[in-house]
Amino acid sequence: MRSKRWRWPDRAGVSHEGVERLRWLYGEWAKGNLWALRDVADPGMEWEWSEGLASLSGGPRVYRGLEEIGEATLEWLAAWDSYWMTGEEFVPAGDEVVVQMTVHARAADTEHVLEQRMAAVWTLREGRAIHARFYDDPSQAFEAVGLRE
Repeated sequence: MRSKRWRWPDRAGVSHEGVERLRWLYGEWAKGNLWALRDVADPGMEWEWSEGLASLSGGPRVYRGLEEIGEATLEWLAAWDSYWMTGEEFVPAGDEVVVQMTVHARAADTEHVLEQRMAAVWTLREGRAIHARFYDDPSQAFEAVGLRE
């Protein structure tokens, strides 16, 4: 369902199936199955962390291929006792889908769960994710695909 908050440009869109694949992925991620990405991603996918996530990890911002993405994910997870993402809104925009999400993480030896609202822009080709770019500020993700308030 499209939010009334955003204006959509006139252009061809991602298939319903592509949006549903991302809904499934975020459902798996909400259960802690971060490896479900392999089921929706092209093997050569490009993954780009937000500036905030990259600064926390101290690593590069862009990873190419599922092997590199998996290695970066394992490094990232080492700092957390638990980590999961919940997708809240899936907005098609041409060949891309903006996903508003909340990232949940619990650091080692604490019961406090940190939560951060973010967004990602996913590019799909033939039903497979070929690029994901994460944004600390969801409004930047919408602007990146030409959607604005």
